[in-house]
Order: sequence, then C-alpha cells, then structure tokens
Amino acid sequence: MQEKEAKLDLSTVVVIADIVSDETEERSSEWRHDLEKSSLGTVAAITQAIESLGISALHLSSLDALTERASQRFPGDVVLSIFGGERSRNRMALVPAICESFDMRFIGPDVYGRVVCQDKEISKMLASQCGMITPWHRIVRNETDLDRLGSVPFPVVVKPNMEGSSIGISERCRVEDSAQMQEIARELLREFNQPVLVEKFVGGREVSVNVIEACDGMEMRFAEIKIAGHPHYFEGHLFGMEAKAPWIGLEVTPLDEKIAEQDIGAISRLLETVGHVGYCRIDGKLFNGRFHFLELTPDAWLDPEGAFAQSFTYCGWSYSQVLRSILASESVNHRRPASNG
Repeated sequence: MQEKEAKLDLSTVVVIADIVSDETEERSSEWRHDLEKSSLGTVAAITQAIESLGISALHLSSLDALTERASQRFPGDVVLSIFGGERSRNRMALVPAICESFDMRFIGPDVYGRVVCQDKEISKMLASQCGMITPWHRIVRNETDLDRLGSVPFPVVVKPNMEGSSIGISERCRVEDSAQMQEIARELLREFNQPVLVEKFVGGREVSVNVIEACDGMEMRFAEIKIAGHPHYFEGHLFGMEAKAPWIGLEVTPLDEKIAEQDIGAISRLLETVGHVGYCRIDGKLFNGRFHFLELTPDAWLDPEGAFAQSFTYCGWSYSQVLRSILASESVNHRRPASNG
C-alpha cells in the first residue's frame, strides 16, 4: 500500500447485507438458497473495521431500507453491498440498480457488470476472449439439451449457471458418466429454475486471485485454499458447499507458485472488459503451471477469515486497511453515467 493514504471522500458507509435467518440450520443442505447471505458476525467485523477508520457505518438489511435511505440523498453516503438475496437471477444487480436510480455512490460493478459476473456462461466467454484458459463447458437450458451435448470429456461438474457461494454444488455434482450427469442436471433444472452449466473437471490446486482497484492500477494477491491435513484434496474433489458453507478445516495461504505472466495479462484484460469492479475474487485451478478460469466474484466474502481478506492480511495488511482500500476503490470509477431521473 502507499505510505501516504489520501483522505476518503465519504462520511457514511451504508453496508447493505441481508442476514442468514438461522445459523443453526444444517449448513450441508445442497438445496439451500440463502448461502450468499451474511452472518451477523461478518457484518459486525466489517462495520467495526470501517468505524476504526473514523468513518460511520450504517447496516441496512433490506432493499426497502436502502431505497428509503437513497431517497434522502445524503451526499456523503457510499454503499458497500454484500447483499445476497434468494431465488432471482437478477438479485446481485438490484443494489446497483437502486443506487444508479438515485445517483447514490456505490462500490463495485454497475448493473451490467453484476449480471455479466453472475452468469457463468457469459463470464467464461469473456474470459476465453481475453486469453484465459477456460475448461470445456456447455450450457443446458432444458432437459432436451442434455441429448444434444455430444461427446462429453468426463469427469465433469454439473452446477447452476447463475448462483454463487457454491449454491447447488455438492461433491456429487462431480460426475463420471452420462447417467450421473443427466440425473444431477435434471435435479438442478427443477430446483433452481435456471440453466445448468456442464464443465470439465480440472484437477490441480484451488487458487483465488484477489483484486482491489486503485488509482494507480490494481492490488492483486494470490491465495491457495487447502483442506487441513489433506494438501492434495482438490486434485480430485470440488470446492463445494460441504467445505465452503461451514468454512471449517480450511487453510488459506499465500500462493507459493508464480502465476504465468500471460495469465496475469489475461486476468487484467478480463477486468478491463467487465469494467469497474472495485474489488473481486477470481476463482480457478492451477494446473500444469497455468491458471484455469472457473468464475468471477465481484462480491467476494469479506469476513476476516475468508480467502479474500486473508490474501492481503498475510502480506502485512491489517483488516482495516483491506476495508479502507475497498472503500477507496469507489473513487477510481469515473465511468458511470448520471441517472436520467
């Protein structure tokens, strides 16, 4: 980080975060739709870190509350959204849509950027065009499409196309044959009412590229996720909701292998193509020395124990510094047009 930090042009950070209704509920249910919601502990950590910077933090838990706040047009407000929502393919775009409608400043992608990132099919197409290695994949929009997939390079992963936080992705989504693939795909089509992505499984190391935009470029950190006591677990297993939802027994460490320069260049081109992201996490596998793109997450989990925060704190940053840099990323963006309202 720069030794001298510029003063942030804001007075209140409006943290919009819907809360998991019952944290005692069994976290391994693959049909849960609320895994992108936040815990009270995560929200408390974020607001406390913001307040330690001498900035007010206001937590709002609903879109109605955000709309009411936006209508009051406080000039010093900046919105930080970790809103998850449920059962809507547009849910991750709702907060920036409200902010744009009221000319309210916010951190992260605009409506278009959110939709592009949420749709795995589109984000993979853009990643490939930018030069990133993307595994073989096909989209299944209905059961009839299953008969038109042609030759499938098993093993493959079957998962919802527009979900995050491993919603709908369990270990049994890694399938070895056509019968398994069709069974899981049909279940996901019925349960989530959205297209299903069939993607070649890639072994290797589970890694994430963690990015915060800055005025002079991007802060980029590389982390590896491991299962404690099983360093090679992800060679043959998914990073699914069984591991991700409870976040128990996971280790996040700085990546000890250099990412190829052509992959770093492709990552930068992808982010430029999507547009302003503020902060984000790019998930992938490191296989045979190359980064294989899986998905782009512009609302990375900001808990102090998460991969995003730890990728920076392991490099000497404090958690408050991570939040400060995320807040500062709002000023980087000068491309959002004013509302016509």
